[in-house]
Amino acid sequence: MGKPVNSDGQRIQELCKKYSMYTWNVQKDVDPMPVARTDGLYFWDYDGNRYMDLTSQLVNVNIGFNHPKVVKAIQEQAETMPFIAPKYAYKARAELSRLLIEEIAPDNMGKVLFSLAGADANEFALRIAKAYTGREKIFSKYWDYHGSTYGAAMMNGEAIKPSPSPEIGGFVKFFAPFPFHEEIPFPSEQALSAYYLNNLRKHLIFEGPDRVAAIFIEPVTGSNGVIIPPDGYLQGLRSLCDEFGILLVFDEVMMGFGRTGHWFAADYFGVKPDIITFAKGVTCGYAPLGGVLIDKKIADYFETKRLSCGLTYNAHPLGCAAAIATINVYKEEKILENTQRLSKVFAKGLDEIKAKHPQVGDVRCIGLMGGIEFVKNAKTREPLVPYGITSTSPVMDFFVNAMKGKGFSLFGRGSIAVIAPPLIIKEAELLDALRAVDESLTLLENSPS
Repeated sequence: MGKPVNSDGQRIQELCKKYSMYTWNVQKDVDPMPVARTDGLYFWDYDGNRYMDLTSQLVNVNIGFNHPKVVKAIQEQAETMPFIAPKYAYKARAELSRLLIEEIAPDNMGKVLFSLAGADANEFALRIAKAYTGREKIFSKYWDYHGSTYGAAMMNGEAIKPSPSPEIGGFVKFFAPFPFHEEIPFPSEQALSAYYLNNLRKHLIFEGPDRVAAIFIEPVTGSNGVIIPPDGYLQGLRSLCDEFGILLVFDEVMMGFGRTGHWFAADYFGVKPDIITFAKGVTCGYAPLGGVLIDKKIADYFETKRLSCGLTYNAHPLGCAAAIATINVYKEEKILENTQRLSKVFAKGLDEIKAKHPQVGDVRCIGLMGGIEFVKNAKTREPLVPYGITSTSPVMDFFVNAMKGKGFSLFGRGSIAVIAPPLIIKEAELLDALRAVDESLTLLENSPS
């Protein structure tokens, strides 16, 4: 982005680079934008430039920035009880737990265990699954991402996994359908699902299904491709888990809380997993909070068995207060309904972009979660970078920077540009963003390189 002109912004950038470590980066290459303020769909740099946030930051600021009701709830909680240890009972925790189990979660869920974020929610889910089943193996699929803590990182399905070393034993990867990159011509989505489910069944048998505790899956792969499962796949996965007594875990850290137009992707697909992990949209980033929703039968098990996990800041009062207020905003402002309605506009706009631009091999959309996949060759569908690798490319950099020049912020990983705006976006604003995508792709196609 280059040096900020404003001296305050420049000093903030210099201090952050000098004293603060930035994740997922070589530190000498870090070039963080100094952000001066935020509001609604937008954030501003210190030079006064405004950017529409087309990825809800990290697909978490679903209700936009600075919502007064959530800010007020945090303020009031801080004045009353800014912190109390997780061994105590208190109003915000009680109210949020009831709200999640009685009104938000699928009806098979019995209790919630709170965490701080998605990665530790997945860590807790790992322990719960192993303790409940008495089994040691965990299956997870390629392409999915589950976090950067030690156990969660073992489940990541990227081609070059950001995993600690040495790796922990007992974690098994499997391939799931990726319709755009299938080499076999399947007659239907159901046939594609059946093929992969049959392969997974054989895989489980070879590994010993009586040793497999759980299958972890992003019901819709998020930042690694916006990969939407074909018809029947998740339903078949549920049946497969039932057949072998394996727990089905949906990592809904990114998809939960309205991204698909439903509280959870589980609701969208009509599937009831045994465990759901969540974070991001439950507070929309206003305060840290995540959690694990567990089926009633698992909750009953721990009535007489020790739950051996925890953090100092489990069920933090500020996070619980923020979550209650955030859920109320979803309801009062009919944000799920807005997402469902605009999903059709979004899908239509992305389809028109694909038809117009040859460098776009595929577009995928569910709710207000969209992906644009760039290809080297439209006929062979060869991606910009090898499958599953999340490094960037000159083409992706050009596109992202062109969008930034037009006042829109998004991110690209590998061959995929992700568009996931705050769920409060209006139709006119979404159409403006899609026009900017179209214009930026035209610039890309007309660039000398």
